[in-house]
Amino acid sequence: MTTTLRAMLAGIGRGWRHRRDRRHLAAMPDFMLKDIGISRCDIERVTTHGEIGRLDAVSV
Repeated sequence: MTTTLRAMLAGIGRGWRHRRDRRHLAAMPDFMLKDIGISRCDIERVTTHGEIGRLDAVSV
């Protein structure tokens, strides 16, 4: 398998996982999302980038 094909398949798999995770989080009630530290508007960013991108997690 060529490197390009592997990269394409990895990208497809990553996209499937992101969509699956978004569906699971979107199905949760707001109080459960709050318990894990995210709000409904954070779902897309958290499933794509994880917790690393959270600005409010950085202490100033």
